[in-house]
Amino acid sequence: MLIEPGSVVSAAEVRAIVQRSVQHFGRLDLLVHCAGISPIFKPSERVEDEERSEIIDTNLTGTFYCCREAGRVMLRQSRRHRGSAALS
Repeated sequence: MLIEPGSVVSAAEVRAIVQRSVQHFGRLDLLVHCAGISPIFKPSERVEDEERSEIIDTNLTGTFYCCREAGRVMLRQSRRHRGSAALS
């Protein structure tokens, strides 16, 4: 088992986590991305720009960073072996 703390809103941290995972396990066959936030329970017309940015950064940009970095590794691997998946 490998536990890697980090933030999905940082491309550099996501890249490092994926790299450490590959180093630890030898390959990457599965990405399960389940980081997401919904901290605001109010009508959208009352949501401030900073609140909106935090939600988009975590839920959308974080998903993109995780899928991109894992996808890069999985595509390199797929040239040699089949069998990778990403669940988001």
